[in-house]
Amino acid sequence: MWHALGTKQPHELSSSIPEGHDRAKIWLAQDALAGGNTQRALVLVETLALQSDPFALRIQAAAMEEQGNFAGALQTLIRAQDYKLLIKFGDNMVRANDQADALAAFNAAWAIDPEMGALPLADYLTNNKGDLPGAEAVLKRALAAYPVSSRRINWFRSLGDNLWRQKRFDEAEAVYQTALVENPDDWAAHIGLGWVYYERGDNLQRAIEEFQKAIAIDETRGDGYYAVAQALYSEKRFVEADAWYLLALEHGKENNWYYIARANNARSAGDLGLALSIYREAVRMFPDYSGTYYEMALAYRLNEQPEEAKDAIEKALSLMNPPNELYYVRAGQIFEWSGDTIRALEAYRNALTINPDNTTAQKGVSRLGGP
Repeated sequence: MWHALGTKQPHELSSSIPEGHDRAKIWLAQDALAGGNTQRALVLVETLALQSDPFALRIQAAAMEEQGNFAGALQTLIRAQDYKLLIKFGDNMVRANDQADALAAFNAAWAIDPEMGALPLADYLTNNKGDLPGAEAVLKRALAAYPVSSRRINWFRSLGDNLWRQKRFDEAEAVYQTALVENPDDWAAHIGLGWVYYERGDNLQRAIEEFQKAIAIDETRGDGYYAVAQALYSEKRFVEADAWYLLALEHGKENNWYYIARANNARSAGDLGLALSIYREAVRMFPDYSGTYYEMALAYRLNEQPEEAKDAIEKALSLMNPPNELYYVRAGQIFEWSGDTIRALEAYRNALTINPDNTTAQKGVSRLGGP
């Protein structure tokens, strides 16, 4: 967190600065923090932090976080009433898989600034807690409380997606339509509508028409092309889907998931050579993305390449953050298939540590004779 405070590089400050001066203590503490001396930073700001000096509290929180005192850092940021650093702290806790402190941080940011904190909290509830009703309530409250906020477009998008995921299709359609009344050029609302129509069972063509409206609003974005490709993929029209994936990539080469989706499409079509070629290109461009290796491992397994499959899933496991039960299950399946029952059993057990109700992992442990 400390680099967000705008600290100077260590040893940039003059040795002539009097340490007894309050501002000097802040500067010296920033310098100590930048140099990794968190304890000195804490000592320098201790008195000022007790006086609720906001700069001192931010430095104190950053030093505590660096030391692993997450609970202390959280309480200090709440005292500082700094919603931006609370959101940043919450993101850090998500990466550390500390869900309790993450939730507390996002809730605190929302309490301090309900307008700025609404979307981060809703996103966290959706993506990390699976609490769609909770996220829905936050978004509806924001839309009701801030009728002219510039953030309404994102609240509408998130709420529409939320209701769509809950399969409340008519309500989701109404939200997207309202979003388009306020923002007629909202390409994302058209994509949301398209998926509502498709999942509701209206017909594929009606969905594609909405995706094409999104393309017409901004032809330079890959999102609309990608949505058409995904719909065709769902219909198992793999050859047609591939053409649209190529268009998505033409307009979104920076999106690693476009590569993976195109490769998955080829894998589903049975063209494992093309799939593996695309996965390798994705690895070349995005070497630290775990999802590519996860999907590639399955392709290698289908292609009867056990060593390559094991290498790929091992790489996925090394890069995943936070731990993912699906990765462990696939690892267990690949290790078991390749004859490495000891590592397979370990992987299945790791999956059950995350989700004791994972039936595939349960069956794997039982099949391999584990307790």
